Amino acid sequence: MLDDIFLSPKNLYEVHGPGISAKALEIANALVDVVNHYDQNMELEAWNVLRDVVKFVFSLKYCDPNMIQKFTTKCQSALITLPITRLLQSSVSSKDHADIVL
Repeated sequence: MLDDIFLSPKNLYEVHGPGISAKALEIANALVDVVNHYDQNMELEAWNVLRDVVKFVFSLKYCDPNMIQKFTTKCQSALITLPITRLLQSSVSSKDHADIVL
C-alpha cells in the first residue's frame, strides 16, 4: 500500500517543503482511523496497513513531537481494538510455541 512512499527519493523534504512531514502524518492518522473500522474478515490486511503506516511515520524527519505522541496514542488504541484471533491461530503444534509469552 505505502510501497511507493517508501521508494521516494531521499530529497523528499527539499522537493515538497518542510510541511511534508505534517501532511504525511495527517494522512497516517486518517489511515489509522480506517484500520480501526476494518471488517474482522479483513483483519490481517488491517494489521499490515497499520504496520506500514507506523513504519512510514517513524521514518519521517522533522516531525512535531506532539503530533507523533498523538499518533502513537491513536496506534495503541487501534492495536487494542483490532481482534488478534488469526494471529493466535497456528497450524504448528503448540510445543513449537512453548517459549512464546502472551
